[in-house]
Amino acid sequence: MLAEVVHSVADFANQALLAYGLSKPDALHPYGYSKERFVWSLISAVGIFCLGAGAIIVNGIQNLWTSQVLPWLLPYKLSRKVLLQRE
Repeated sequence: MLAEVVHSVADFANQALLAYGLSKPDALHPYGYSKERFVWSLISAVGIFCLGAGAIIVNGIQNLWTSQVLPWLLPYKLSRKVLLQRE
């Protein structure tokens, strides 16, 4: 559930940034702020990338910190399952 909350917050922030970049034309800029929308899209994309990379790094460090030694027979059992699997 926590992952879904984080995902929903990230989606909301992404859409808010993109909506902020869609400025309406005014008297000073009759054609709108066309290049500003690309800047906000870039900020949104970099933010999503950094949050995803940070989550992966934290998850990797946690897995390295709490890793357990695998039994010596596990690779044999896994390869046997893969080779003998029938569909």
